Amino acid sequence: MSVVLGYAVIRALLIWKVFAKFGVNPYIYLIVDLISAYFYAIYSTNLVEKYLQRNYRLTTKYLLLTIITNFLPDIYILITARSVPEFIFRTFVQIILLLALIAALGIIRDIRNRKK
Repeated sequence: MSVVLGYAVIRALLIWKVFAKFGVNPYIYLIVDLISAYFYAIYSTNLVEKYLQRNYRLTTKYLLLTIITNFLPDIYILITARSVPEFIFRTFVQIILLLALIAALGIIRDIRNRKK
């Protein structure tokens, strides 16, 4: 849990540095990020478990919840940021996509490790 908290604080500091001048409140971002991280951990674990149980209806449900909680902090930024320069916006979207890929690979790794 301390790793999640530390990661969230580092992200909030980066968001504060980059996006505060564009209207993003880093404190609200931190709260959204922490709440999302908590539920992401629950939903992604359930996703892996339901997939391995071959319960594809619940797998789909937890996949959608995992995706939502993964992107919720980023959606907050996209909704609240104003007049962001195109370069910063494009870089931010690329980082979002990279982190989503890393998260997806982590879930796939968990599935493979639990199959053994």
